[in-house]
Amino acid sequence: MLVTENPIFQLAIFPGGVFALFFGLLLKGIDCKVRARLQCGVGPALLQPFFDLVKLSRKGDPVKATANERIFGASILLGIAAVAAATMPVLIGGIYGKGDILIGLPWIPFLLAVPTLALLAAERHSGAHFAAVRFSRELTLLLIWEGALLLVLFSLVLKVGMNSGGPVVFSLPEILRFQQERGPLLFDPTLLPAFVTYLFFIPALAGEGPFGLGQAEAEFVEGPAHEFSKPVLALFQMMSALRMVAALGLGVALFYPAEQGGSLLLGLSWFLLKCLLLTLASLSLARTTGGHFRIDQLVRLFWKWPAALGLTSLILVLITRSSP
Repeated sequence: MLVTENPIFQLAIFPGGVFALFFGLLLKGIDCKVRARLQCGVGPALLQPFFDLVKLSRKGDPVKATANERIFGASILLGIAAVAAATMPVLIGGIYGKGDILIGLPWIPFLLAVPTLALLAAERHSGAHFAAVRFSRELTLLLIWEGALLLVLFSLVLKVGMNSGGPVVFSLPEILRFQQERGPLLFDPTLLPAFVTYLFFIPALAGEGPFGLGQAEAEFVEGPAHEFSKPVLALFQMMSALRMVAALGLGVALFYPAEQGGSLLLGLSWFLLKCLLLTLASLSLARTTGGHFRIDQLVRLFWKWPAALGLTSLILVLITRSSP
């Protein structure tokens, strides 16, 4: 059951806020360790993301004279607020499998896109010479993974809706209840292609592996980290960790949520394990095995496979109306 139904506590402390940030930074540390092991290395300390955050927060914040300081800083804060608002409802679904969720499912793709838009706005007003190049790349990648995510969500809401007596179901609590009654959607054959698409969506959202082209770290002096220094870079890392947790929590809630009526500790343990497995299956593998592409190659690759799989699920759901 819920620790408290106070939405402020849920957003700021648990399951969103402090808990989500802690878990996101821990996942980043695990991801770095696994990636290093896959490449026969040792890797940094497991808690290195926490150390980096503390170190950056204690330093000064040099901002370029050519930068618009207000927009530069406000953009990152807007991104953190948006992804924090997306984190709380999906974690409630992923951990508890029930509860009144303030933000509906149609809002979540928009909230997950806001951090990218905030990053683009900050880069645009940072005074960086290469911001325009990264701006166009990030915007192209945003359109790619947003389109794939919408195909996945359309498949899910149609599947649940047609098997619940209606056309579509956009309510995340209703999708969770449907899975409690009929089993996780992960095991529905018609939605397996959508789940594979979601595995591509996670590294695309995080900008990892072949989807890190927008960051262009190898080309433009560590990418956005060159402009986002000290406390601003710490805020950027917080936003990245929260968005990773939101994406993983959404995947758990949509495909394999927690059981209703179980203890909080058991539900939380299973949720953390599922998120870790999603991280290993998507982020770590993409970082280790995926090379970089040109932007046109990446667009063709994404629409040829992940988006095609998502469209396949949508078609299968439309032509098979039987219950899972």
